[in-house]
Amino acid sequence: VVLLFLFASSSARLLDSSRAALTDRVIDDVIDCKFTRAIAAAESLSRVDTIDPLGPLLHLLALGLRDLDFDLFLDSTAFLETYATTLARTQNYERNNGRTSYSLTVAGIANAAHASYYLRRDRYFAAIGSGLEGMKKLESARKLDSTNVDPNFFLGAYEYARGELRKKLWMVLFWYPGSRSRGIARLNVCMREAQLTATGAKMALADIYVKEKEFAKAWSIIQELYREHPRSRFVMWSQAKYHEERKEFVRAAEVYARLAASYEQEHHGRYNVLVTRMKQVEALEQAGNAGAAVKVAQEAVKVNCPAEGEPCREMCDEMGDLFRRLNDGG
Repeated sequence: VVLLFLFASSSARLLDSSRAALTDRVIDDVIDCKFTRAIAAAESLSRVDTIDPLGPLLHLLALGLRDLDFDLFLDSTAFLETYATTLARTQNYERNNGRTSYSLTVAGIANAAHASYYLRRDRYFAAIGSGLEGMKKLESARKLDSTNVDPNFFLGAYEYARGELRKKLWMVLFWYPGSRSRGIARLNVCMREAQLTATGAKMALADIYVKEKEFAKAWSIIQELYREHPRSRFVMWSQAKYHEERKEFVRAAEVYARLAASYEQEHHGRYNVLVTRMKQVEALEQAGNAGAAVKVAQEAVKVNCPAEGEPCREMCDEMGDLFRRLNDGG
């Protein structure tokens, strides 16, 4: 879920207390999926201070994480315009103040968000350019100020991803630099020492530890996140993945039911209502409860389908096929 989660916080260690507090509130709203409030606060900061790039950066990340949550591209024009504004303000900031760890961190984060946007659109060359540029800037930010550990969030996630790729394609990428263990170590430093990216690092590590089958570590982090953000859909997705990987399908189904109920309250949530109901059905089937699976699938089709527009229509077709298969006993 969380390759780019909460990069905005990395700039906050160089801010005064009032802006650090505002950044904290925006980040909490994003984690809790209160995107309208987070975007309004970021836009307000951007209007009040037209020089500092923090406001546009927070706006950029709120837009990007909203799209990630709904698995849709809700306003690409606003996202790309805000990205351009963030870079323009960063460049202007550097002209007036010189290149600093703060300015490099902001620019690196913006590049990372831009790369993520293009990755989700399967435009890999555009993503690679922005992603590598972001990594270079964040490494430079660390060199200029070794006490600024917040860039480790992106750098650690990137290092882990490179190591994962090398593991899968070792025969052709044996030369490719990247270490999963070093990536995890950097994320742990970020989780322990970063001022405001600690939650983002926790979320990344929760998913990584599930993937690495270090379930005790994963569950400890997930429980802590749930205590802090019980209504966060990002946290619920991590819970569901954990239970699925542990083959605790009844519990996974319960989490998917909570996710579906949450998405049902959202204007843009219909697609993910269908996605999470389908996952709930599949988990119930895996748990051996075909009767409950049929009932959930039937109700989901009845309430949500037919749906207009892609990708909802495709998901309705898949849900309908799944319901018929279950109902026929196959």
